[in-house]
Amino acid sequence: MIKRPFWTDRLVAAWKQASIVWLTGPRRAGKTVLAQSLPDAEFLNCDLPSLAERLRDPESFFRSVKKSSWYWTKCISFPIRAGC
Repeated sequence: MIKRPFWTDRLVAAWKQASIVWLTGPRRAGKTVLAQSLPDAEFLNCDLPSLAERLRDPESFFRSVKKSSWYWTKCISFPIRAGC
């Protein structure tokens, strides 16, 4: 993996200023690899049915997440349920 200290530092600095940071770019540009390289970020893939299952009980989900920053990916295909 190629280290990207410039972008990693920018993400870390952005998280210090805001609770939500939006990482966007063209497909296959390395967004996921960059986010997975952050030591204090939990990687959550919305393509996995196991994540949807974990989110059915939000209280349990929040207790299970150990890291303070989260990186969500593939959320465009994540099923949204009415009444959530």
